[in-house]
Amino acid sequence: MKKNDIILIIVIAFIALSSFVTILLLQRSSGDTAVVTYHDPSEGDIQILEINLSDGSYTIINESLVYFANGSEEKEVYKRCFTEDYIYCVLGELGIVVIEYDNNRVRVIEETSPQNICQIQGYTNSPLKPLTCLPNYITIIVRTDDELDFNS
Repeated sequence: MKKNDIILIIVIAFIALSSFVTILLLQRSSGDTAVVTYHDPSEGDIQILEINLSDGSYTIINESLVYFANGSEEKEVYKRCFTEDYIYCVLGELGIVVIEYDNNRVRVIEETSPQNICQIQGYTNSPLKPLTCLPNYITIIVRTDDELDFNS
């Protein structure tokens, strides 16, 4: 090996390592608000709910797509909808989608779909990792305060 070969290997290794570290740092950046939307094919994306990731407080934007527990639910988890802290329920195409807030992050804990992929995705608090429930047309996107408004 010549001197120039060694220098080239060191430069490539440095670029690869710095790129890897940058990607890790971007993935760990946490957002401030989880925005839950429903995609209506005729109307586009409709915001349903915003969940503050610092404390779990929420703002209902479209009450017609929110599910509140009424005591006659089939599944036990639906009885927790907005009656327990940090459990939020929205209406998807195939049924109720139950969202849980825990420790500055959100996840889907119950939904109706053939393979329950939305539940398998786990927690998110990163703008780089949205949760997508395709059969239910529900998406949870993490947004930071310095981003533009979702509907702009």
